[in-house]
Amino acid sequence: SSTNSAPIPTNQNNDEEIPIIDLSNPNNEEVAIQLWNAAHNVGFFTLINHSIPQDQIDTLFSLSEQFFDLDSEIKHKYPFD
Repeated sequence: SSTNSAPIPTNQNNDEEIPIIDLSNPNNEEVAIQLWNAAHNVGFFTLINHSIPQDQIDTLFSLSEQFFDLDSEIKHKYPFD
């Protein structure tokens, strides 16, 4: 089988079928293939078993919301490349 044909698990309850990728074994080649396929073909994915504490995730989402709530002229002061 082709190395780019690893199956991408999905949340079957979600009509948009965002791939769910298990990082419990991040050095597994199949995980890398799933990440590539999800990013390339879908554009989004959900990571599970990533070991990032929930409070850090919550903080990041909160900061992101605060940034995107700013006026456009303020956000444009922070270019990204």
